[in-house]
Amino acid sequence: MAKKMTDDEVKQAVLAYVQDSITFDQSELSSQRAKSMQYYLGEPLGNEVEGKSQVVTRDVQETIDWIMPSLMKVFTSGDTVVQFTPQSAEDVPLSEQETEYINYLFLQRNNGVQILHDWFQDALINKNGIVKVYLEEEPKVHYDYYTGLTQEQLAEMLSDPTAELLQRTDKEDGTIDIKIRTTETRRRIKVCNVPPEEFLINRDARSLHDAVIVAHRPKVTKSDLVEMGMSLKELEDVQWET
Repeated sequence: MAKKMTDDEVKQAVLAYVQDSITFDQSELSSQRAKSMQYYLGEPLGNEVEGKSQVVTRDVQETIDWIMPSLMKVFTSGDTVVQFTPQSAEDVPLSEQETEYINYLFLQRNNGVQILHDWFQDALINKNGIVKVYLEEEPKVHYDYYTGLTQEQLAEMLSDPTAELLQRTDKEDGTIDIKIRTTETRRRIKVCNVPPEEFLINRDARSLHDAVIVAHRPKVTKSDLVEMGMSLKELEDVQWET
């Protein structure tokens, strides 16, 4: 029977994979991406000889720009990017509803056409195009005023764990006026392009399925981390890049 790893051992193993993935990206992948972008932009290659031609062809850019419209047409020529196929006659209404909803989420709520464009272009220039799908929880705060409430009605309203009493006025007729704040958590499906330089994967992985670690490592500011829930005390020991 395999020995169960402790929490510290798991943490150290994860940190080791993360660091190795960062080293792999910075030592090998970043130089490949820089060279690919150099070819795409038609910049000097660095091996030019003084007195000889300095012309750099833009074959890479022309080829990619020629391919892009055809790729975009395949996926965006209609209103449907994703199609759910029913397995039986009973599945037809549900599959049609799923198809309509998922295409709405991708094309309308997440600007799917632009995502597809950047995805394909990243793949053609940098060999890898990465798209991230995740669930974002967004708090929505409401302020409401109520007048003429009874004690029972007030108790019922405040039984809601998301309700916070901000102001209370007891009136002479025995009723109560209040102001409350309620916080509603909305969940949204988000789709975004991940810049290749922010994507980490272990160096010996051949696909996402056999990868030991896959991560999105964006650069953030202190204010971003505070907004995400970290305290200022936790940030004191963080080493920041300038």
